[in-house]
Amino acid sequence: MDNGDGSPIVASGGNISSINRTARGEYRVNFTIPMPNSSYAVVITGNSNDDQIVSVRGKSTTSFNFISFDPGIENNLTANLTRANIIVVG
Repeated sequence: MDNGDGSPIVASGGNISSINRTARGEYRVNFTIPMPNSSYAVVITGNSNDDQIVSVRGKSTTSFNFISFDPGIENNLTANLTRANIIVVG
């Protein structure tokens, strides 16, 4: 995913059809072909100037959500990722 200053762009999709930013630091990843069940594993690494923590939530067969937190900001506020590498195994 390449976020830059606008909407997230899928650089190389595999089974990911789109990524939508739903709020600051919050994203929804949509699958092209639904997963067989919601027991898949998700790994996300971010490429930014700051350390960030990512939490995956709301997995379904058609999508999942993730939130990016910046521990360097007071109260660990959500922060947009500049780039992200997403791997889904299921």
